[in-house]
Amino acid sequence: MTACGATTALSAERCCRPIRLVEIDLGEDADASKRGRRSSIASLSRRPKHWDLILHKRTDDMVMARRNDKNAQQRMAIFQRDLAIVREQERLGRRRVPIIDPLEAVSCLTDRVQFSSTLDALLASGKLDAGPGQEAMGGPPAPASVVRLTKWCAGPADCGAQVFSLACRETIAAYQRNTISVGDGAYIRPDGLCRNGSAFAELDCCRQTWNADARRGTIGDILRENLVDTETSLGTLELGQPIPWVLACELAGMRYPLVVKRRTACGPRSSHDLALVYDMEGLEALLSDPSTFDQSRDGTRTSPFAHDDIYIQEYIPHGHAVFKIYVIGSESQVSMHARSTLPIPREADRGYRLLNTYDFGKDAISDQPTDASDRAGALWYPQPPSRDDACRLARFVIKYLRVTLFGLDVLRSAVDDALYIVDLNYFPSFKDVPDAHVQLLNYLRQCHLDASRRPPHN
Repeated sequence: MTACGATTALSAERCCRPIRLVEIDLGEDADASKRGRRSSIASLSRRPKHWDLILHKRTDDMVMARRNDKNAQQRMAIFQRDLAIVREQERLGRRRVPIIDPLEAVSCLTDRVQFSSTLDALLASGKLDAGPGQEAMGGPPAPASVVRLTKWCAGPADCGAQVFSLACRETIAAYQRNTISVGDGAYIRPDGLCRNGSAFAELDCCRQTWNADARRGTIGDILRENLVDTETSLGTLELGQPIPWVLACELAGMRYPLVVKRRTACGPRSSHDLALVYDMEGLEALLSDPSTFDQSRDGTRTSPFAHDDIYIQEYIPHGHAVFKIYVIGSESQVSMHARSTLPIPREADRGYRLLNTYDFGKDAISDQPTDASDRAGALWYPQPPSRDDACRLARFVIKYLRVTLFGLDVLRSAVDDALYIVDLNYFPSFKDVPDAHVQLLNYLRQCHLDASRRPPHN
């Protein structure tokens, strides 16, 4: 339909005329203008004043532009220029041109910290309403599932955690309220134990310090200095400086196994890299022990996440299925599919395991839900989200995140039976959705028709 990184303009002089889709390569236009010659792209595609609808997927350029890539910044500037022309046409009252999903909303979905913080705040405030369900359509009422986010933290891979989820913030705040400093770098927890390296021991053994950025401090220093007035507007916790990953996960109450991802949620292929970390030693080895890294072609050994921001979340036991919920336009166009998931951790697993989302999730799962008593088993198949649950999640994202083309990765917890949102992707391939191209074209046509019926705003 649309190549990744391309922009598609829909042109139709009259509502009854067939839709014409024109794919625009902004890079080619930029190169042509540099050389002082006309672009080889059709003239219609390079005249924004003739566009009637804009469908874009510029996630690659959004990510790379934030990383100061000059070419990506130039392509985004061209696109912003075209959008300005379209908005000027609207301002002059000539016609309305719908843009499928605002740029700022799409940009939010490229950053796991941004959309996780937003979802955290919305779920905590009870914004996920039940909405119309089977009862409204004449069927029996379906009980709504509890929906949650996992605990998560994020920061520079080479330095430590700097942003913590709402649940982590509450755990850290409890540490701050309940720990008692006894001086010389020691502190007492409510259970009467003190920190001693990576474990806890009696008070007289606890005189350990940590080192970050060549300055020495104590855990007491972290609690007193870094956790003051750092709550963001969305309720997450943001520190003035990162703290070591192992210590951060411990203070946040995050339990192993952990899933380590890049902060970038979509765009570059590297955004699909992840690691399943089984224990504290595995986390330390993954992020700071060169002896465990694969040797690159130039002979150096670097962490697969080196020089990048990472996002760490708790692993939720969920059997062997992840549920992918695809949305094209509205809650009435929701498709749900069960797919294979991460390798299920075993008691004997130690260290970490590097993976890529291309390595799993390809296989369809058609098993029926198994008995709840077998939840500890590796082959436990969880109860899928109901149709009502899928629709209310779709309605929730459309309303508050302001996007209409997306996919949700949802797990059913084997521990508390809640649904956990573990990832959110903008404009996925929809390869699992039957007749996705027909649904997408129908949605675009409807957007154009709706816009043509409304007068332009001045």
